[in-house]
Amino acid sequence: LPKVEVLSSSDFVMKVGKLAHENGDLTQSIVAAIKDSVINEDELEVIRKDAHDLIRVAATLLAMAELLHQQEL
Repeated sequence: LPKVEVLSSSDFVMKVGKLAHENGDLTQSIVAAIKDSVINEDELEVIRKDAHDLIRVAATLLAMAELLHQQEL
């Protein structure tokens, strides 16, 4: 998981907003790519990038939750 440091409610809210944005980007990329029932190399590369961006943000949120949990113990 990524290293995270400062945690506040606003950090979580901002990161959840980023997660929603990345999810939207991935969804748009997939929908655009499958319109013609063929995914070419360029479209696949965009889908890969958007998927990795979404995974990165989700992993950061998980790391933030793990850190907050550890601070509560």
